[in-house]
Amino acid sequence: MRGKIDLDFEISKDVYTRHRALFIYRPTIEMSGEYTCKVSTLENEVSLSSNMIVYTPPTQVLLTHTHTGYRQVNISCYVDHAFPRPVVRLYHGQGNSKLQKRGVHQVTDRYRDGAWQVLVYIVLDDSSLHVENLFQCELELPGTKYRLVRSTVYTPGFPSMLARANNGRNVHQSSNLNLFSILSICLISVFKL
Repeated sequence: MRGKIDLDFEISKDVYTRHRALFIYRPTIEMSGEYTCKVSTLENEVSLSSNMIVYTPPTQVLLTHTHTGYRQVNISCYVDHAFPRPVVRLYHGQGNSKLQKRGVHQVTDRYRDGAWQVLVYIVLDDSSLHVENLFQCELELPGTKYRLVRSTVYTPGFPSMLARANNGRNVHQSSNLNLFSILSICLISVFKL
């Protein structure tokens, strides 16, 4: 910690409380941990410990859907360079029908600086999905108030399935929905670049 703390810092002018806080120059994630403050007088000694987390919000969070087979989709949430290790959950639906997906796979990796990279994904059959499906990726950094949600809407890409799922909606209308989904994905991709 040498060179990282301003030893002359005073939080107030009160002689009894002016040194009750530390001023840390450029905190880094390596500085996370338990800190103890000890106060000694001629008559008594008191100490108090507390946990400090220096967190790094992710540099990138992507929620994507990709066809993996004839009638399957891979829903993936990718979180890059976050600290501490993020908790990432996938949800399907909204409101009262919003459910956390079970059977989700997770792959993690750690950077040299201690930050984390997390990929959470699940492969679903189109036949198990609705005509329009809201998926959400929720992430949190434990021990902090940092929360982030990304959402995407997936429409199964096979017009005959859409027509069957819509009970009477014709294939031409379903094809237009599919084309709209593809155009939306392309526009989103272009704006992210």
